[in-house]
Amino acid sequence: RGGRAPKLGDRIVRVLDPWSSASTRSTMGANQKEEAKKLMAAIEEIQEQQKGVQGEIKELEEEQGKVMARAREVQVRLGQINPLVQQKAMELQRIKKEMFNKESEYM
Repeated sequence: RGGRAPKLGDRIVRVLDPWSSASTRSTMGANQKEEAKKLMAAIEEIQEQQKGVQGEIKELEEEQGKVMARAREVQVRLGQINPLVQQKAMELQRIKKEMFNKESEYM
């Protein structure tokens, strides 16, 4: 027993060291494998969710493009209709005035 005498700190380190025994190491290895399997399953699930969300994004972007194109068409048509409405409103005012004048003449 010719070495140095164990110190108190050596014993504490040995007690606190989780890798100090072979059975603990094998149990931790099994636990790590189980955790790795769970993590891989979780990653695969997240990847599937990601694919689904990416598909939804693509569909929404396509729909957005169609809606934007339709909005441009409607905007153009609105630009065509507004002057017509103003023209017809002026014509209606003219007709009302003419009617009023004719009625005043008649009376």
